[in-house]
Amino acid sequence: MRRLWLLSAFLLAGCERPVLSHHPLFQSADIRAAPPLREGVWLNVPNDGCAVDVAKPAAQWPDCADWTLVAQGRIVRTRLSGRRAPRRASEPFVLAAGDPRVLQEPAPDNPGFYRFTAVRPLQGDRDGRITAAETWLVVCPPKADRGEPRIVIPGLRVVKAACYVRDVPALSKVLVRSGDWGPHQTMRWVRDGDR
Repeated sequence: MRRLWLLSAFLLAGCERPVLSHHPLFQSADIRAAPPLREGVWLNVPNDGCAVDVAKPAAQWPDCADWTLVAQGRIVRTRLSGRRAPRRASEPFVLAAGDPRVLQEPAPDNPGFYRFTAVRPLQGDRDGRITAAETWLVVCPPKADRGEPRIVIPGLRVVKAACYVRDVPALSKVLVRSGDWGPHQTMRWVRDGDR
């Protein structure tokens, strides 16, 4: 089965528990003239031997390629399931200013919640748009091993399947530390358009 995402495969959720919010923590005003993601096709840079010929249309890339579209302030994901026709889902996102930047999007596996991804720009184009970035999903603190103290972050409520953050200061505290708790990815802009 092919997985086609961005910022959500800008995010390797894997076995990591995401940090969620019941409400959006960032609005359009939080962008503050910070560089946007360049619109078009984005590819998670393969590091597992997946050979991708970026000259071909994205729909012809191998199943191992993780890609998505960024268009008009939305993340457009395509999900394929067996023999059924592909289904596109388009979700709005906010890429808030900061270092690292914070991408807020509706949580695809948790309807009604928002999740967060750290985005550290690596390259930009002449117009100042981001064309490559290191990313990591903002995740819950790891479970403490027997005899070790539990990591406590004020404003973060930990439950079995996820963590819930109350506000931006709490998110900021877990954002930086979660860079040590989960996998990082490099995403690169490939081309304009949706192919």
